[in-house]
Amino acid sequence: MLEGFDDTLRVIEITFVRSPYFLDFGKATTDDRRKEYRDPQFLAKAIHSWQQDFGAKWKEVAAVIHYLKDKHEILYLDPRRGNVNFGDADDDDDWLAEPGIDYSEYE
Repeated sequence: MLEGFDDTLRVIEITFVRSPYFLDFGKATTDDRRKEYRDPQFLAKAIHSWQQDFGAKWKEVAAVIHYLKDKHEILYLDPRRGNVNFGDADDDDDWLAEPGIDYSEYE
């Protein structure tokens, strides 16, 4: 969650979030002149992939993406299962899990 920001220093202060959430705005932009946002083939392929990933939840994800664009002029093109969680029991919180460590080089 956004706590604060400084435009001059170009920094933001954020906290941890709990579901429901939409994460990872690293690929988001307000500049719709970027090539990938104007390429119909890219968008069609991306949307098809997202529909496959989210299945029945795609309409909800698409609604949030539309809302971000319509109300805030934010173009969000990174809806992956790890970035979107509606707080349902079937949502995967693997990103919270501690990563496995490979100790084989020390054996």
